[in-house]
Amino acid sequence: MLTSRSIADALSMAILKPVSILLVIALGIASCAFHEIGHASACRYGGVRPGVMGCGIYLVWPAFYTDITESYRLGRAGRLRADLAGVYFNAIFVIGLTLLYAQTGFAPLIVAIMYVNLEMVQQLLPTLRFDGYYIMSDLIGIPDLFRYIGPILRRTLLRRPADARLDDLKRWPQIFVTVWVLTVIPMLAFQIALIITQVPGLVAKDWGMMRRLASAAADGADPLTLLTSGLQIVLLVLPLVGVAFILYSMVRGLVRWTVRYVNAPVAKAASGT
Repeated sequence: MLTSRSIADALSMAILKPVSILLVIALGIASCAFHEIGHASACRYGGVRPGVMGCGIYLVWPAFYTDITESYRLGRAGRLRADLAGVYFNAIFVIGLTLLYAQTGFAPLIVAIMYVNLEMVQQLLPTLRFDGYYIMSDLIGIPDLFRYIGPILRRTLLRRPADARLDDLKRWPQIFVTVWVLTVIPMLAFQIALIITQVPGLVAKDWGMMRRLASAAADGADPLTLLTSGLQIVLLVLPLVGVAFILYSMVRGLVRWTVRYVNAPVAKAASGT
C-alpha cells in the first residue's frame, strides 16, 4: 500500500487540514497505549502479573511505559515474548488501520500507518532503553548493559586492567557487550550532537509558530486551528527541554567528577633509604 499510494499527497492533505493532524496524533497516541497493553498481555500470558502503566518524558520523547519487572521470573522465552509483544500489538494496530483505509480511502490514514511503522522502528533501536535494548539484554542474559559502559571504555580505550564486573561475564557475552558499547557510544554522541545543532532552528520555529498562533488568535481563528498549532508548539518545545536536561546532567556529572578528582588524597611518594 505504501508503494502504490502517494505519501506526499497524503502528507499534504494531513498538514493542510487541522482535523487530519489531530487524527494522526490521536492514532499515534492510541498506538503507543496499545503497544504497552501488548507488554502487559504477554506478562499475563506467561503467568505473571504486570505492574503499573503510565506516561512521561523519556529524554526528549513523550513515552508510555509498563512495569514488566515480574517477567524476570519467566524463562528467556517468556521474557523475549514480553519484550516483543509491544511491537506485535503495533503490527495488529497497523493491520486495523490498513483495513480501515481500504474501506474508506481516507488519505491521512496512510500518514498514521507510516507514523506507527516509524514508532516500531524506534522501539527496535538498541541504543537507548527501548524494546530493542531489552531484547538484546534478554538474548545474552545480562539485565543491565549500561553498567558495563565504564569498565569496557576504561579497558579498551585507557588500557587499564579489566574490572571485576567484566571477569564475571563469559567470553561471548563479554565480546557482545564490548561491541555494543563501542557502537552505542559514538551513535549516542552523534545523536546528541545532531540534536544540539538543531537547537537554533527549533527555537526559531517555536518563536515563529507562537507569533503565527498569536496572530491567528487575534484574527479570530477557529478553536481547532488554535489547538493544532498549540500541539505543534508543544512538540517543538519538548526536544529543547530534553536537550537542556541532557546538557545539565552532563555538566553536573563533569563537575562532580572534577570535585572528586580535586579532593582526592594525593598519594605519597615512597621514601628511599
